[in-house]
Amino acid sequence: MKKLITTHFKLFFIIEIIFVSTCIILIFVGAYFLYTKKITENSEKKAQTTSTNNQECKDFKCLAEAAKNCTPKKATITISTDLFGVKQTNTTFYELKSPSADKCELYTKYLDFIFEYPADAPKDAITQNNQFYRENMINKDGSCIYSTQVLATLLENWSNGDLSSEDTSKAEKCSGYIYKNTPEVPQ
Repeated sequence: MKKLITTHFKLFFIIEIIFVSTCIILIFVGAYFLYTKKITENSEKKAQTTSTNNQECKDFKCLAEAAKNCTPKKATITISTDLFGVKQTNTTFYELKSPSADKCELYTKYLDFIFEYPADAPKDAITQNNQFYRENMINKDGSCIYSTQVLATLLENWSNGDLSSEDTSKAEKCSGYIYKNTPEVPQ
């Protein structure tokens, strides 16, 4: 009987050691996974914060807000207008860059121009206009430097649909093809 108790005691002792060892291992494994999960979550939060700060804008209102402090932002914006019965849809890429503390650069690149003409529009005029924009405007770019306050106001006006050909006169300096080399639109 004593041998049976000793054998059971040894077996129980071995099972207890295995159980305690397993618990200790599980605690270490659990702690490791919690630790690595926390690191992963922190990395993901940092990545989210970074991508949010550098995200693209979808409209002029977002660009106007960013221009107040000249926070670098990008936007591709499509605008449609109707001029004398011709519907013009422009797609333009904009980027805010920060050349100095109180100045902000607005980079502009024309990506596409689409026109819808009235049925009675002369075919020669349509061809000439489309060719002009294809050759002289699409993929052409330029930059203007504004004070941050002037640019923020200008972009806010644009968000309200108040665009003017005089807007670049508010810039301190403009350079690039679209500001220097643009030929006159054919009549």
